[in-house]
Amino acid sequence: MKVKKKDTVSRILVFLIIISSLFITVVIAQVFFIGKANANMSNKFNVNGIKINSSNPIDIANQLSKHYNQEKKNYSLSLTHGDKKWEFADEDFTVSSNIHTVIETSQKINSQNKDMDAKIKLLKNLKNSGNSLQVSFNYIFPHLDEKINNIIEKIEVKPVNSEIKFKPNATKMFEITDSVDGIMVDKDKLYQEINLQFLNKKKIVASLPTVEVKAEIKREYNEKLTEKIASFKTNVADSTGGRKHNVILALEKFNGLVIKPNEIVSFNKLTAPHSSANGYKKATIIYNGRFVDGVGGGICQASTTLYNALLLAGVDILEVNKHSLPVKYVPLALDAMVAEYISDLKFQNTSQFPMFIKTSSTAESVCVEIFSHVLPDNITYKTRSETIKKLPHLGDIIKVDENKKYTDKVLFKGEFYRLSYPREGYEAKSYLQTIKDGKVVEEKEIRHEKYQPQNGIVIEGCEIPQGKLKPIIGDVSFIHASNSININEDENLIPADFSP
Repeated sequence: MKVKKKDTVSRILVFLIIISSLFITVVIAQVFFIGKANANMSNKFNVNGIKINSSNPIDIANQLSKHYNQEKKNYSLSLTHGDKKWEFADEDFTVSSNIHTVIETSQKINSQNKDMDAKIKLLKNLKNSGNSLQVSFNYIFPHLDEKINNIIEKIEVKPVNSEIKFKPNATKMFEITDSVDGIMVDKDKLYQEINLQFLNKKKIVASLPTVEVKAEIKREYNEKLTEKIASFKTNVADSTGGRKHNVILALEKFNGLVIKPNEIVSFNKLTAPHSSANGYKKATIIYNGRFVDGVGGGICQASTTLYNALLLAGVDILEVNKHSLPVKYVPLALDAMVAEYISDLKFQNTSQFPMFIKTSSTAESVCVEIFSHVLPDNITYKTRSETIKKLPHLGDIIKVDENKKYTDKVLFKGEFYRLSYPREGYEAKSYLQTIKDGKVVEEKEIRHEKYQPQNGIVIEGCEIPQGKLKPIIGDVSFIHASNSININEDENLIPADFSP
């Protein structure tokens, strides 16, 4: 048994030695053949069927240039498209001065190719092509490119996308244009045909191959972007003329606005400056927790109306702030106070579709409508406000009329005039509900706000009376601080006199 095993091992070793010897012989033969073939390439070389007597790229280039400069008078190129035809002849053909770079690149690739299999494949290709190199028509005559491109520009028609023209005040708000498909010349196919003929004949005739290019945006697509997805109204029936003017003027800045996908919008940037020079009038504003007269009163109702419409459209709100006092035109925690350099309403269209805003007004109300593609899964949104509790007011404070602003009401010490009543504060939350098929499928809290309670203000005269004290002007009963009050669902309303 042992002797038999030794014989087997010896046979395997002999077999391996024979195989190794054969492999070495083949490799030597390949290297020799490649070296010989490369040597033959130096002596037997042609470009586009032209015999070349040198392997030097400069010499090859000079020989080619001389050949084509002599022969160019025999070349012609005819391009056709439909009933149109363009002819190129002798004076149109200018021979390139950079032909040598093609030769250099070819030789460099050959010399740097170290892979044995690749060299063998290269040799087979060279053998089949007779050691020839083909240089394309547009490399020999590169100046024709510009002339051909000029023809192509006359033929090609760029596709035109359907467009939406938004005219919010017109009877027909959206005008949607039809799309137009384009025509493009297949330049690769054109030059392939020219080069194929160039290698075989001097009179080249080619038709300009064209392909239809479809417009990316069709009318049908744009029609889907004009659905009304949200609207919101607030009442201005009891507003003064100046205040109503300001609400409408601020909202008009947004009328016709198109918000692109991912675009961020600032309310203040579009409506400021909130000044008389910009068209705003004097009206009641909230300043330091008090209702006072100031330019631009009512702008916050415009921002609040817009804010609530945006919520119903599912728009991302980046910045929103409450008033210091509740306002009566929206539930608590759904107001949007704006003031230049202090407070802004900012939002972003995070959908993939543009949004179109229309604002309008009547003697009774102002309205914001938002149009776009219907919301995903045909959902809608709804807001809900919840008042958690009333915060106790702080009672009255007495302010002496040192500046004598109220001398028509009070003059002497001991005379009192009520300027305002104390007001309770509120703690409230607001929610955004997602509605699908008429049911609330999700509700999330979006705001949690506190509106601080306010003192009542009683004005007292500053003069010291002489002799008998005059009767107190006005029926002023002093009010003391109140206690905290929890809110029942039936009481979840804002007092009617809360309005800037």
